[in-house]
Amino acid sequence: MDFHHYKEIVTFIRSHHGLTYDCMKELIKMFPRQSYDTLYSILSHEYQKRMKYNHAKTHINKNKYWDLYQEGVRERDSPGIIVRMSKAFDVAPCLIAKIILTRYFENLGVSEKKSLGQEYEVKLHREAIKLGLAFRDEEHLRKNGYDKTPDCKLDVPVAVDGFIINWIESKALFGSEDAHRDYTKNQYLSYWNRFGPGLVIYWFGYLQTIVEPSDKRFIIRDHLPENITQISTATVSYFGRDEI
Repeated sequence: MDFHHYKEIVTFIRSHHGLTYDCMKELIKMFPRQSYDTLYSILSHEYQKRMKYNHAKTHINKNKYWDLYQEGVRERDSPGIIVRMSKAFDVAPCLIAKIILTRYFENLGVSEKKSLGQEYEVKLHREAIKLGLAFRDEEHLRKNGYDKTPDCKLDVPVAVDGFIINWIESKALFGSEDAHRDYTKNQYLSYWNRFGPGLVIYWFGYLQTIVEPSDKRFIIRDHLPENITQISTATVSYFGRDEI
């Protein structure tokens, strides 16, 4: 996706006031050429940023209200938990209810995001096996003492369009500039330092501006390429930094 179309989508999301459900319906109408998953990924990311900004000052109280509400539910308190909290903290009951609902849907969103990530990780493993790639998965790497691990660490490096690949990381989201920047800092650089160059897959597409043609650390795709060249281990012994 080019920056112009991405900016149009983000501008509409930021100007929309109301439920994200309604915003999503409008996005589908306005940008019919973009997939549902791509639009939803961009919307989710923008919504998360908005929530962080709006609730930064009430973060401590938000956790307190949520914990007290959960405790009341567990203890099977009589109806009126939110009203009683409102009186105790001198806060409007509608505001406390909003905070509790926001926290609930944040937890639900994290669970859905984790489930989606696992789904596409399985998809990556299935396609890698189909292509005859030998690899170790994240679980195996963690058992061997690696704290930050890619989804696939190839036993034998391969080449994609002449670029050597030692590892593959799968992301079930749209690769925006800020998301890519955060993942590069917190994950990809660690993989590169430990295992050498690799491949990052953004399954829902990515912004063209995040691609650096001269980057020797990793390449970016929106699928697992099939034009993979198998390479002799002797030929690329330099890239096998860690034998596992």
